[in-house]
Amino acid sequence: MLLRRITEHVNAQNWTAVGLVFVIVVVGVFIGIQVANWNDTRADHALEQEYIQRLYADMNGSLEDYKDNDNWDQRRIETQTIILKSLSQGTLAQEDRNDFAEGLTFLGRHNPIRRRWGTVEELQSKGNIAILRDVGLRTKIAAIDADYDRANRIISESAAQVRDLRTIAMQYFEPVTYGFDVQGAAEANYDFEAMIADRIFVNNIANIQVLSQAIVFFTDDHMEEIASLRDDLAILLEIEMPVEASP
Repeated sequence: MLLRRITEHVNAQNWTAVGLVFVIVVVGVFIGIQVANWNDTRADHALEQEYIQRLYADMNGSLEDYKDNDNWDQRRIETQTIILKSLSQGTLAQEDRNDFAEGLTFLGRHNPIRRRWGTVEELQSKGNIAILRDVGLRTKIAAIDADYDRANRIISESAAQVRDLRTIAMQYFEPVTYGFDVQGAAEANYDFEAMIADRIFVNNIANIQVLSQAIVFFTDDHMEEIASLRDDLAILLEIEMPVEASP
């Protein structure tokens, strides 16, 4: 119908009408494109909001998981400190015996870094990372990803060394009970006098402690970055974060 009218106007040499129809067509196309762009933008913003919510849930979940793991790791550091103190002093105090046995039972055992990173991996695999309009947010995610590779490599290497040292150290003791309740009593067969007489054994325990502290340090450092990202996402979602009490 539009083409017929244009033809009629041209045949009648009604150039004003032709020009008016042309303007109407151009304006109509322009408005159509703008509406389509507006709809696409709305869809992108809705998808971005969904990803931000999922990222927040992932980071918050990672930190919740970390609390239990960190309690375990800190307990390992604590009991290994008691082992080293007792060996260096050459005496095992009665009040330290349970901790000493627990330290031997779980010697050098630590949790690897565990994080919920599925949403980030989905964004990366689908090429959708640019859906996050905040450049600072994208930069922080990339930096955390790179730091994870470095931290995880160091932790894995340290854990491998701990396993070797533990194998050597276990020649002096044998766990009698082995459970996963860090607050429960642990028992181990050991010859304390033989332990303090063997400097290689003492050095192995000291090296395990240093490596354990490195594992905990790099884990804690990475999880602090996760917490920072979680807080940035909370701001974008207008979620009020609780104020943590000072230690």
